[in-house]
Amino acid sequence: LEVLRGPQGTLFGRESIGGAVRIFTKQPADEFGATLKATLGTYDRHDATMIANLPFGENFKTKLTYADANRDGYITSRSTGQTGGGVDQTTINLDTLWTPTENLDIRLQFGNLESQFIEPRVADAVWLGAGWYPATAGLLYENAGLPYSQVSQMSGFPGGEVGFWENNSEITLPNTFDRDQASLDITLALTDNISINFLTGATDLITSLYIDYDNSQWGLVED
Repeated sequence: LEVLRGPQGTLFGRESIGGAVRIFTKQPADEFGATLKATLGTYDRHDATMIANLPFGENFKTKLTYADANRDGYITSRSTGQTGGGVDQTTINLDTLWTPTENLDIRLQFGNLESQFIEPRVADAVWLGAGWYPATAGLLYENAGLPYSQVSQMSGFPGGEVGFWENNSEITLPNTFDRDQASLDITLALTDNISINFLTGATDLITSLYIDYDNSQWGLVED
C-alpha cells in the first residue's frame, strides 16, 4: 500500500490532483499452492475465497483468485416483504507474470466483479407541509386518506407503525454492478539504478441503480 500526497497530476493524470492511494496485489508465486477460506455468519452469511498459484515455468507464473460472498438483508419492507442491505457478490481475477529476461517484467491482470443488492434505506424523518417535493406530495396523500406521516412512515418513531429495521419501500429490483477490468504493467531495467515503467488499464462498468428516496409505499420520488 502506497499513499502519495497530492497533487499527482504529472505521474497519474488530472484525476489524481488530490493525491493517490496505490494498492499492489501480491505477484504470482514461484511454487504451486492454493488457499481456501470460508466464512459463516448471521443473516445466512456464507462466503468463500480461493487463491491458487499456478506457475508454468521459471519465467511464466499465474495466480487465480475467486471469491463469492452472500448474506441476507437486514432492512425489511412492510409493503413487499423484500429485505435490503443483502450481499450477492462474485469476483474472479487472473494475474499473469512473464519475465522473458532478467531485466524485463510483463504483468497482465484481468478481473470481473458482479454484485447486486437492494438499497437498505430507512425513513429517519417525515416533513409534512414543507415547501419542497416530496413533502408537499406526501401531504396530498395524507389528506386523501393514504397514510404518509411520521406514524406511518418513519422508522423507529415512538408509537409508530414502522420498526427500527423496517421501511415501506415498494422497490423490488436490486441494484446491479458488472465490472470488467484489465491492466498491463511492463518494467524494463536499463541499469541497476534506472528503469522504465509502462502502465495502462481499462475498466468497463455497467450499473443499474434503483433508489426510493421517500421510502414509502407510494411512488413519490424514485430514481
